[in-house]
Amino acid sequence: MPTGKTQRVTQFHIHGGTGGEGGAGDQHGGDGGSGQGGTLIHSSQIENLNFYLNSEEPRHQRLITQEQCHTALALVRCPPASQIFQGRKEILHKMQEYFSQEPKEIQRRIFVLHGLGGSGKTQVALKFIESLNDFTKQFFVNASSLQALKTSFMNIAISQTFGKTAEAGLQWLISENKEWTLLLDNADDSKLNLSPFFPQCTHGNIIITSRNPRLVAYAPAAHSQVGDLDEENGALLLLARAVKEDTNENHKLAVDIVQELSCLPLAIVQAGAYIAKFKCLLKYLSIYRQNKAKLLQHHSDQILDAYESTVYTTWQISFEKLSPVAARFLRLCALLHHSKIPESIFVNATQWILKNEVNETGSMQAARQFLQSFVSDSGSWQEQYLRNIVAEIEEYSLLERDERSETLSMHPLVHLWCSDTQPNQATVRACMINVLGMAIDCEPRKYLARIGLMSHAKMLVSDLKMIDSRFWFQYGMIYYDGGQFEQARTLYEWNMGRQEGLFGKDNPDTLTAMAHVAATYRRQHLHKEAEPLVRSVLEQRQKLLGNDHPETLSAMANHAANLAATYRQQGQYQEAEPLQVSVLEHRQNALGDDHPDTLSAMANLAMILHSTGRHQAAEKLLLKVVAKGREGLGADHPHTLQAVKALKATQDALAKAKDAESTGVNGLLRFFSSFNFHFSKEIKEY
Repeated sequence: MPTGKTQRVTQFHIHGGTGGEGGAGDQHGGDGGSGQGGTLIHSSQIENLNFYLNSEEPRHQRLITQEQCHTALALVRCPPASQIFQGRKEILHKMQEYFSQEPKEIQRRIFVLHGLGGSGKTQVALKFIESLNDFTKQFFVNASSLQALKTSFMNIAISQTFGKTAEAGLQWLISENKEWTLLLDNADDSKLNLSPFFPQCTHGNIIITSRNPRLVAYAPAAHSQVGDLDEENGALLLLARAVKEDTNENHKLAVDIVQELSCLPLAIVQAGAYIAKFKCLLKYLSIYRQNKAKLLQHHSDQILDAYESTVYTTWQISFEKLSPVAARFLRLCALLHHSKIPESIFVNATQWILKNEVNETGSMQAARQFLQSFVSDSGSWQEQYLRNIVAEIEEYSLLERDERSETLSMHPLVHLWCSDTQPNQATVRACMINVLGMAIDCEPRKYLARIGLMSHAKMLVSDLKMIDSRFWFQYGMIYYDGGQFEQARTLYEWNMGRQEGLFGKDNPDTLTAMAHVAATYRRQHLHKEAEPLVRSVLEQRQKLLGNDHPETLSAMANHAANLAATYRQQGQYQEAEPLQVSVLEHRQNALGDDHPDTLSAMANLAMILHSTGRHQAAEKLLLKVVAKGREGLGADHPHTLQAVKALKATQDALAKAKDAESTGVNGLLRFFSSFNFHFSKEIKEY
C-alpha cells in the first residue's frame, strides 16, 4: 500500500507505440499496446512520481515487458570511458585502494571527484569503473537535477523489473546484496540534497562527480580534485584526438599547444578535433592565438564521448546560475591577473568608501555602488558577505580560495572566457581600476602588499591615463615597489603637478610628491635631475618641521643618498662611503631591514666596498641583499636581479684575487715542491 495520499499516476510510454488501455476486470488491467519509441525516460514527461514503501505499488504498474527493461537498462548503463583517455594514474590508484580495501565490517563506500567543468571528472570515474571486476551491477545516474535523479532511479527499477518509480529503484539497490556501483554524475546544483538518493544500506559503492568542492563532505576521507593534465599526458591526448603519430616533432608541437591551453582536458580535446578536421598541427598555435574565443567555442563534428559542451558553453552554464552580485564579482576579478587576487582589495576599497564621499557619476559611482554591497545596515564592513559571494562562485569551481593567504585564483582559461565575454568592458574596467586604487595601502612598511598587486595593476591598466587623478600616487607606489620606475615616475610627476596646483609648492602633500619623484630619478640613476627636488624638499621640511622631525630626517637621508650616488659615479668613494653608511642606518631604523629602499642602500654600500677592493665585505652584504630580495621581493624583481649581478661581479673579483695570490710565493713553493726539493722551516712559514 502507498504510504501517503495517492496522486494521479503518470502514464509511461516505453520504446514503442502508445500503450493500450488496461483491461477491465478483477485482479489487474489488460496488457498495454506496442508503444512509441523512446519516450519513457525523458524527464520532461515524468511528473507526480508516486513513492511507495517496499515497492508496494499497484500491480498493473509493476508489469514490465522485456523490451521496456532493455530500454531502461540502456539509459542507466555506464558508457565506456573515452578511447583516448590519458593519465590520472594517481587518482585512479587512490580510488582502487579505497574501493578494494577489506573493511572489518560491511559498509557502503562513497568517493567524490570534484573540479572545474571540462577537467574530465566523468571520464576518470568511467575509467575506474571499467577496471572493476567485482561489481556486478553498474549504473549511470544523471544527478544534475532532482527530476533527472528521479528519472534515473526509476529506470534502475524498470531495468531490474522491480517497479516503475524512483523509490522502487532505491529499494532494489537496498535489497540487492551483490556489489553494485552508482555513478552520480554532474551533481553541480548546490541546492540539491543528494542524501535521499543514497540507498539506506551497508553495502554498495557510490562515485559522485561535481564542480562543487563542498560535496567532499559526503566522503571526508575519500575524494580527489580533478585538475589539469600534466604536459606529457596532455600532449598524448592531443595527438590521439588529432589522429597524429607521436613522433618527436609532433610531440614537441603538442606540448606547446597544451601549455597554451593551460592543460585543460576539454580544451585539449577540442584542439585535437580541430587539428584532425583541418590538418593544421604545425599552424594550430598561431591560429589559436589569433582566434582564441572562436576556437574555444568550436563544436567538433565527431564526438568521442557523451560530453558535447564546448569549453566556453561549459562555464557559461555555471555562470548563469550565479546570483547577480556573484556574477559581477567574478567579472571584476577577471580583469585582474588570474592568480593570487587578494581579498583585501575589496576589504580596503570598501573601507575607503566608508571614509570618503563619492558623489559624481560614472566609474567612481559604479565602484561605490558595488562596494556598498559589502556594507551592513549599521555602516560597517561585512566580511561574511564577501565570504558568501566567494563560496557561491566556488560551488562551480570558477574561483578557488586559498585560506592561508586569503587570495582567490581562477583557471587561466576561465579567466580568458570571463574576459572575452565581458559586456561593457570599458565601463567595468574603469570601475575596477578605481576599486584597486581605493585598496592600495600607502604606508611605507606595506611594500610587500603593494608588490603583490603589481601583476594585477599591469593586467588591469593598459594606459596610465585610465587612472583617476585621485589614485595617481597610490598606483605610483605599486609601480615603484614593483621596480617599474618609469611608470612610477610618470604617475608621481602627474601627482606632483596636481598637488602643486591645488595647494602650492610648500604644502606637505606637494613636498611628499616631490620626494617621490626624486626617488624615481635616483632609481633611474638620474641624480642631477633629482638634486634640485631633493634639496627643495629638505629645505622646506627643515623650515616647516624642524631638523628632528621624522619627515625632515627622511629628507636628509634622501639628500645624503643622492649626494653619495653622485660621488660614487665620479669615483669619489672616500666621500661617498660615510654618506652611504648614514643612509643605510636611517633606512634600517625607519623602514626595517627588508624594505626595498633599505636593501638598495645596502647594495650601494656594497658597491662602494667592491670598488675600493674590499670584496669579502662587499660579498657579505650582497649575499644578504640577494637572500632577502628573493624571499621578500621575488627572484625576478629588478632589485633582486641587480643584486645578483653585483654579487657575481664581486665574487669574480674575489676569484681573480685568489688566482693572483696563487701566483705569488705559495705558487713558487708548489712549483719547486714538484721537484722534491727541501726547504727550510723559515721559507715555508713565509
